[in-house]
Amino acid sequence: MSLHRTLAIMRKECLHIIRDPRTLFLVTLSPAFLLFTLTYVLTFDVQQVSYAVLDQDRSELSRRYVAGLVSEENVSLAGYVSSYSEVDGWFLRRQASAVVVIPPGFQADLGRRRSAQIQVILDGTDPVIARDALARVRARTQGFIVLEELGPVSPSGAALASTLPVDVRLRIWYNPGERSLFSLVPGLLGMVLIMPTLSSAVALAREKEMGTLEQLLVTPMGRAEFWFGKMIPYVISGLLSCFLAIIMATVWFKVPFRGNVLVFGLLTLDLLVATMGLSLLMASFVSSQQAAMIGNFLIFFLPSFFLSGLYQPVPREISPSTLASYSLPTTYFVTIARGVLLKGVGLAELWPEALVLAVLGGVSLGLGIGLFRKKLR
Repeated sequence: MSLHRTLAIMRKECLHIIRDPRTLFLVTLSPAFLLFTLTYVLTFDVQQVSYAVLDQDRSELSRRYVAGLVSEENVSLAGYVSSYSEVDGWFLRRQASAVVVIPPGFQADLGRRRSAQIQVILDGTDPVIARDALARVRARTQGFIVLEELGPVSPSGAALASTLPVDVRLRIWYNPGERSLFSLVPGLLGMVLIMPTLSSAVALAREKEMGTLEQLLVTPMGRAEFWFGKMIPYVISGLLSCFLAIIMATVWFKVPFRGNVLVFGLLTLDLLVATMGLSLLMASFVSSQQAAMIGNFLIFFLPSFFLSGLYQPVPREISPSTLASYSLPTTYFVTIARGVLLKGVGLAELWPEALVLAVLGGVSLGLGIGLFRKKLR
């Protein structure tokens, strides 16, 4: 074996890695990227729970109970609800994970060592958060009884927690059976609709590989005409595929569809324009179908699967994962799909997500049309 030839081959491969951005990304940056992404998907801890409180007792003891309920680091008080009629609005605006109802006479009943009932109303659209929120209420209630010495007293004078004088009653909205399927299927709609997006990017890369793209661009066809001509067929096929997916979700998986079909179709169109605009923009900078597929997988599919709130809620505190989550169109569509299917909400409640998708679509289309011909020259 010749050391000189070995060194020559090594030099050639090193130059190839340095000069080819795709290879450089795959061999140097992709492991760190995958580690970042997989760490979040495999971490099942609920990072933040927020409670709203309907305090019908308005006593000193009820205020101490609320203070103890939100005393943990990852638990916050979203605010106070004045009546049951407001609870639905708090859930629709995603301002609270649960609503804790403290009944009238709470302090008086416990002062006389009589049983009192606490009601916990949960948003069942995300069973993971709902279960965690309920478990925290029960644990903090038990700790409150011991701290306030309101339970049965032992011979030593200490309160016992084995028989709690506070009965925590449960009520779940939108998904009474806490079926994970009802939360998963609507969220997955945003994932499966990436497939038409992938096809549009691969089609553009195929034009480059076959050499037919330059032939099209030398014709009087404008950049916008070419761009929209490439995108619109895949948008139409994406809408058709969404219709078929909804049939599968409602007929086979028995997921309820409580919203308006036309509104959902409009919001799906919003998603498809945003994702295809971003995907075609990315595809305009690569020269092969393989690179387009890898780019879509690493930039859209993999992060969307793990960071869009499909399995875990998007963290509220500012962090790299939060910024990555809110840069993905699927993050907004997961909220849209669960809202329309499970809660029956419309544009009045989902307009912030629809607006962000529209902005993403408009910006990506503008950049794609503006930079496309310049990239080919």
